[in-house]
Amino acid sequence: MIMKRTVLRVLLVPVLASFIGFASGQDADLSGTWDGHAVTSDGTEVPLILTLKKAEAGYGGTVNAMGQDLSLENAKFENGRMTFEFLFSPGGESLRITMELKLDGEKLAGTWSSDQGDSGSSAFERRK
Repeated sequence: MIMKRTVLRVLLVPVLASFIGFASGQDADLSGTWDGHAVTSDGTEVPLILTLKKAEAGYGGTVNAMGQDLSLENAKFENGRMTFEFLFSPGGESLRITMELKLDGEKLAGTWSSDQGDSGSSAFERRK
C-alpha cells in the first residue's frame, strides 16, 4: 500500500507540474500577429501591430508604430509575461521603449516605458 502511494506520487507530481505550467501560459507559443495600441501620458492612443516569431532563445519580430517596422530586442516570454524593447524615432528623436505584457488567453496587456521617463498602458489581441 505504501509502495503504491509512493509510485502514484512520483507519477503524479510531474504531470501536475506540467499542467500548472501549461495553464499559466509557460508553454504558450505567442508567434503570430497581434493588433493593439499604446496609450501615451497625455491620453493619445497609438495603434500598434506586434509580429512575434518564436526563436531558439526567446522571440524575434517587429512592432509597427506610425508606419515604422521596428525590430524587437531582448524579447522573451517567462512566467506568463512577455517583455521586449525597441528603438522608436518619431521626428528624429530616438527613444528606447520597453514593454512588459501579461498573457491572458488571446490578449497581452501591460505597460510601456521609455528611456526618457514617459510611460503608459498597452494592450494587444491576437489576430485571427
